This record gives sequence, C-alpha cells and structure tokens, in this order.
Amino acid sequence: MSWDDYTKAILRLDLPSGKLQVAPGAFGRTVGTFPGDGRQFHIITAHNPAGHPSSADENAAAQVRLTARVADTRLEHYPAAGGDRAWTHVESSVAVVGLDLEQALALGREFGQDAIFEWSPTGLAVVSCTDSRAHYTGWVCSPVEDTSPTGPAQ
Repeated sequence: MSWDDYTKAILRLDLPSGKLQVAPGAFGRTVGTFPGDGRQFHIITAHNPAGHPSSADENAAAQVRLTARVADTRLEHYPAAGGDRAWTHVESSVAVVGLDLEQALALGREFGQDAIFEWSPTGLAVVSCTDSRAHYTGWVCSPVEDTSPTGPAQ
C-alpha cells in the first residue's frame, strides 16, 4: 500500500451502538455523530507488516495477537477494519479508546505497521509509525447499511 492508499482509506467500527463507517472528509469539517464520550479512537491493524503482503493465515494470526495484546491492557476496544473505497481490500483492525498518540504509534510499530489512524471529534488522521508523516482531514461518519463484514482478512 502507498501513503495515498492510507489517506483515502475507509474505516468501519463495530461499536455496541452499531456499525459505523468513517471516511475522510474536508479538512476542518465533520459530518455525523462522533460516538461515546468524546475520547479519540486509534485504529490499528496487524496485517501485512512493513507493507509486505502476508498470507491470509499469517494476517489472521497476527491480528489475533494484536487483539490479545490490546485486551491485556484492559482498554476499551472494538473490532474494526480499514479498506479501500470499493471495500475490496480490507484489513481487520482494532479500534482502541484510551491510548495517547505515542502509545498508539508504539503499538503499531510493535506489529510492524507503516501507519495507524486516529479519529477524534475534530478530525481523522493517518499517522506514520516509521517517520514524521501525518495526514489530517475532516471526517464523514455514517451507519453501515450493507452487510459487508467489519473486517475479514483479504
């Protein structure tokens, strides 16, 4: 994946209140309702470390390890996924509430990731785990209306 792919990615979160889709929007603008109590979400995957394609089995095993690692922290977390706009390339992820950016980046680096996502009431960001790049946008949040899964490995 290229940096541009990350900046155009769509996120889906499976929250107790229902499934939501979050897409990049115009900088400084938000459309929809931010869930919860205003604490930011960090969306992290364990798929395809260092940007190198891994098998479905390797990705699934890595994702299980990431989810267990997050569960050990006892932080609030939910199933999530990130994918392209056509939802043909999808990577299972976990949405974590309660991390600061440095903690989220450290977790991404631990699992060999190029970048993570940070979603807050005021913006959506793709933040590099490997260098100083960051891409900030607004966001558009809507309920997921189709029956596509939140995040199987592809």
